[in-house]
Amino acid sequence: MKPFAIAIVCLVLIAGVSGCKRSAAFDPGADGPAAYQITLKGTANPSTLFIPHNKPEVQSVITVRAIHNTGAPVVGREVYLTKDCDLGHFANLRDSVTRETDANGEVQVLFLVPAGTVLPATITMHIEARIHDDTRLDNPISEIYDFIPIMVKPAELDQTPIRLCGYVRQADGTGLENAVVVLTDSVTGWPIVTTTRPSGSWDANVSYGWLGTVTASLSGFTFQPASYTFGEANPAIASRCDLNFISSSDVSLVVDPDSIAAAATEGDYAIAVTSSYSGMPISYTATTEQDWITFLSGSDVGETPGVISITIEENTTTSSRPGFIVITPDSGGSMVIVSVEQAAPAAP
Repeated sequence: MKPFAIAIVCLVLIAGVSGCKRSAAFDPGADGPAAYQITLKGTANPSTLFIPHNKPEVQSVITVRAIHNTGAPVVGREVYLTKDCDLGHFANLRDSVTRETDANGEVQVLFLVPAGTVLPATITMHIEARIHDDTRLDNPISEIYDFIPIMVKPAELDQTPIRLCGYVRQADGTGLENAVVVLTDSVTGWPIVTTTRPSGSWDANVSYGWLGTVTASLSGFTFQPASYTFGEANPAIASRCDLNFISSSDVSLVVDPDSIAAAATEGDYAIAVTSSYSGMPISYTATTEQDWITFLSGSDVGETPGVISITIEENTTTSSRPGFIVITPDSGGSMVIVSVEQAAPAAP
């Protein structure tokens, strides 16, 4: 069997990558892949990686499928995968991995290029997938392979816009139309301004790696959160459609129970505190003017959903006594009052 000519040139360093090259394999023929009873085919998703040197690592899922020329999957066979240069790695910082094909004749591995990689120019690297084949028509000892190209580019060459989107709504889910959403670039100061649709939805495109803040406004309303921030630690490098703003004027504290009938003897009681809109937590502070009601374990301060734990001391008076617990949202808004009525001691 005429050998395949494969030249792999690795001129890549993580600190500065200049290129990863290989020569083309022979075309299919009597001595090429057409002479095999197994075909190996690999793909990379995505097949183009944009490397931001100061951003999180980027990943590609490598899928390799082995099939017989009958179309049936090749099951339970080991596939050996390696990369043709020093750029990136497989899981656990490995330069090569071996996986066994599943019931579909497939193996999947993750290929990563770590944060801190400096890439001065675009390169094309390859993941080589090989499988030992003992079913070649004219030679029982051979290997079948496929080369999976991955194009790696500096992030500044990525012209694909990043989509940011979400909703501006009232707490009951009703959309607020014509709310103004502003995306302000923290580097240039330039704003992107859009308005919400009748459903309250909005969207806008920013450049890869965008840094800035997103705010929403509408006359007569205040919103939570006040803004979303994309900073150096979390730049816009992938689309996000969870940037929702909820009218805080429609959100209130809900307590259960809203009144406590306490026994004359000392006892512990709990008050569950939630938000009327589960998607918007509310920080709160609980107070009381009764010295016979005490809060346990700092539970007088919290955030929904939370629990206020109290102890009501024994009633040593001769009659029942009333009390109150006041729970106030830290950001302002209506307070909630839990009434307490402790029974009188039993007559001697």
